[in-house]
Amino acid sequence: MKRSSGTRDSPPDMTPMLDIVFILIIFFVVTASFVQERGIGLERPQGKQDGPPTQQGLMLQVAPGHRILYQGHVVDVWAAVALMKQFHVEHDDQIILVKLEAGAKLGLLIRLLDHGRMAGLPRGSIAVL
Repeated sequence: MKRSSGTRDSPPDMTPMLDIVFILIIFFVVTASFVQERGIGLERPQGKQDGPPTQQGLMLQVAPGHRILYQGHVVDVWAAVALMKQFHVEHDDQIILVKLEAGAKLGLLIRLLDHGRMAGLPRGSIAVL
């Protein structure tokens, strides 16, 4: 049996499959619900503060360049946590102030606060300016 010379195996027509794919893509894009990410909620003080609090407390500064300053001297995170813990033991009625300078990294502040919590400092004993 001879095959006729006019019939060849041709690839299947892909146009209907592409149409279906595009219709499904449009359907899923239209029906998808997009989730909005929520940021960290910060509670800012409502009162007006003209200067530092009247009560003398421990003041640490988180400065640009990944530095923590205490009385003008650079200290590392562990020394700052030790200072905070010692101050809290001696003056448990006063708060510890941590000032975030312009251009400083927020990650260093969070790391300092986390280590303070792990060292046993109670909630409310540290204020961030």
